[in-house]
Order: sequence, then C-alpha cells, then structure tokens
Amino acid sequence: MFQLTRIAAIAMISVVPFAMANTSSLSVDQNSVVNPKGAVMAESLNNKDQQYTDGAYEVAPGVWSVTGLGMDNVNVIETENGIVVFDGGMTRDYARKAMSLLPERVAEQPVVGLIYTHWHYIIGAGEWNVTDDTMVVAHKNHNSELHAAVDTESPLSSVRQVRASIQLGAFLPKEGADAPSVTGQADVTVDDISKYVAPNKLVGDGETSIIIDGVEFVTHAGHTDTLDGISIYVPSKKVSVDNTYWAHGLFNFSTLRGDRWRDIDLLEQAAQWLLDQDIEHSLKVHGKPVTGKIFKAQLSDQMGTIKALVEETEKAIGQGMAPDEIQYQVKLPKELAESPHLEENYGEFSYHTRRYYNHVMHWFGNDSIELHPLPRNDEANKMIEAMGGMDTVVKRAEKAGKKGEYQWSAQLATYAIRAGSIEARQVKANALRSMAQKATASNTRNWMLTHALVLEGKLELPIVLTGDY
Repeated sequence: MFQLTRIAAIAMISVVPFAMANTSSLSVDQNSVVNPKGAVMAESLNNKDQQYTDGAYEVAPGVWSVTGLGMDNVNVIETENGIVVFDGGMTRDYARKAMSLLPERVAEQPVVGLIYTHWHYIIGAGEWNVTDDTMVVAHKNHNSELHAAVDTESPLSSVRQVRASIQLGAFLPKEGADAPSVTGQADVTVDDISKYVAPNKLVGDGETSIIIDGVEFVTHAGHTDTLDGISIYVPSKKVSVDNTYWAHGLFNFSTLRGDRWRDIDLLEQAAQWLLDQDIEHSLKVHGKPVTGKIFKAQLSDQMGTIKALVEETEKAIGQGMAPDEIQYQVKLPKELAESPHLEENYGEFSYHTRRYYNHVMHWFGNDSIELHPLPRNDEANKMIEAMGGMDTVVKRAEKAGKKGEYQWSAQLATYAIRAGSIEARQVKANALRSMAQKATASNTRNWMLTHALVLEGKLELPIVLTGDY
C-alpha cells in the first residue's frame, strides 16, 4: 500500500501530447507534462503548481507571506513588540517549515496576535512563540464550525474524512505517474491537535476594528467555504488577508468531498467588502501574494463568475434542461473562461452548475425513469446481456480506450465489473488514468487516480471507493 503524500516542489521537465475524444464535460488540456517526481498531469495544472513553491515574500516592510506549505500559506505582520500570525499552518510540520523559511529574527519573535481567517489551516498555530498574552482572533462561529468538522461521533465522520483525503490526493504515491499535484493538495495524515490554540477574541460579521500591539486590524465576514471566515484589512499597511479569492483559479462553489452549498450571497458580500478597501498588497491563504490592482481584477472576475453561474444555469433550467444536459451546455462567457484568474485547476465549472441545479430545483431532472432506477448491479447484468455477453463488452471497452473514448471505455468497463469481471477492472483503471493525466482540475485528477489504484488492487480504502465498480 502507498504511504500518504507529503508536499514536494514541482517543476515541468517534459511535454507529452496525446489525443482525447471530446465526448465528455471533463475540462482537459491538449498537453500533459511530467514533473520531477514523475507525475503526469495537465500542463495548466503543472503551471499552477509553480505558485506553491517555497518562498518567504516581504511584500512591504514587515509584511510577510510564506508559501510552499502545500496549498495553504502562513502570513505574518511584524509589530513593535512581536508578530501577528494569520492561521499558523494546517499542521505542526507546516508551521515549523514556515518558521524555517522566514528570517530567524522574525520567526522567533513573540506572537502578540493570532488571527484565524477560518478553521481549515490552524492546527499548527501553537508551534509559534505563543504566550498567555497572545490575542487569538476568530469569527464567532469558529467553535461550532470546528467542532462539527472534527466530530468523530457523527455518522458522516468516516466518509467525510475518506472523501476529503481522496480529493486532496492523500492516498496517492509520493513519486511516479500518479503522484499528486500541489494545487489543492495537503498532507492530512497529521492528527495531533495538541498545538491548537483556542480563540480568546471573537468577532462578528460586521466591520470590526481591533488593535494589536498598536496596529489596527479591521475584520469583516468572509464566509466562503466555511461559515467562520473573516477577511482582514490593515489600514496602516494597505494590506489585506483573505480566503475569498483562491489562487487555485475558479472558486469551488461546491466540493467533490461533500459539503453544504456555499452561499453565493455571502461570497459576494465578502468580495465586495474587499473591493471597497484601499489595498496595495493582497496576502493569500492560497498562492503567492499579489498587488492590489491584480487582486481587484481577481475579485471582479470572481464576481462575474457568480453572476454567470446563476444566470446561465437558471436560463438552462428555464429551457427544460436537466443536470446531465446542463453540464455540457452551460459554460462561462468567453471573457471569463479565458481569464487567467479563473482556470479550472481545482474544481470544474460543470460540477458547480449541476450542484446549483440541485440547490434550486431538487436532485430530480426530467426523465421519469430517474425516479425509480434499477439497482446498479441489476442494470449492469441486463446491459451485458443486451450487448452480447461479457467478452464482447470488455473488448468494446478496450477498443474505446484505444480510440481515446475514455469515458465510454470506463462506462462499459463499469458494467462488466458490476457483473463480475475481474479483467475489466484494469480496463477501467486505464481509462480513468488517461483522463486524469489531462484533467485540468486537481480534484478530478486525484479522484480518478485514487479510483484507478483501488481497481488495480494497489490501494484499499475502507469505504467510498472499492474495486466493485
């Protein structure tokens, strides 16, 4: 079995073009590349990985952004008597690495303030030089959000953990063709939360001014992928820290790991507040820092995406389209689709249109057979019989794969697997891997590659993905 992955800096070393039939809604590149770890991935995804290389950027005197910790950053602002640290690091290892990348004179300063943008990347915060006098700032929803996420008594706990690990590439090998992209990747094997530091200063949704060691920090609700999010603006530095725009590219309005619908009204409010500030430098939770001018362009494009997602999907629904049709027909307008700020390198737009349909309409499309479908294994056996038997179906699946019709190959192989074929598992694994190697989105790539490894018997998961389909 493979060990869980840790982060490695990625750089492109070769280009591998190959054809793929355009018969699915999958977002793909024309070229794949091979990085130094041997991972085969879409060229644009590899390019996106470059923003996650190791670095400590002093964007203004005493204002630091540390990257190379996986997909999350640690940001630091120096004050007269110490430092204010944002989030602190997803794990203790990440926190220690962040400190090692900063100048020693900065990293060893006492932490006069900890500010949590949201609960995702804070477990390593206690590795920093925190004292009893440290002000720890979080949104008032922090405790409820964090406790819901780590509640092991919930019947959903195990499946959520496994699905999150699949999405983040945690089950993929460290090296070789199936190694993960850094974009949207994290080492989720660290369970030690002994360095978690609980907040002692809670803020609400409205604009709130906090003074830490003589420096004003202004907070405002920044609810994006959690409901304890805050954005921070530092007027004296004209610097913002936020989790509203993701440097992965297109915002993940919905997530394959499974979560509630991300409220686009709240997202718009968060983006608009940031647009209203006089920002010269934007420090990211994800990706390298950017100028205020670039940040405003990123936010404006994201606002345009929200508008397009709602209007274009509702227009399609109004024309009678079901989710399976919407995923092919609803696209971003050309000017947004070509924006360098909205690349589909984490999730895919087609996932969000289908999720929005479910949000406003229900799971049901239009076809009455969807109301009471045959059990999948029964359907598989009947399809095998209808198509001329197991050998015929497996051969057709192999042929489709050789023609570059990978989605059809995988679908045919799935019928065969559910009907009992062992041989078809490799056929489907090959098809999934071929799609994954050109998929622009890391979530898609990680899920397909993990599934392929399970089918090949190289990885065993307790739930979610099995070799039975």
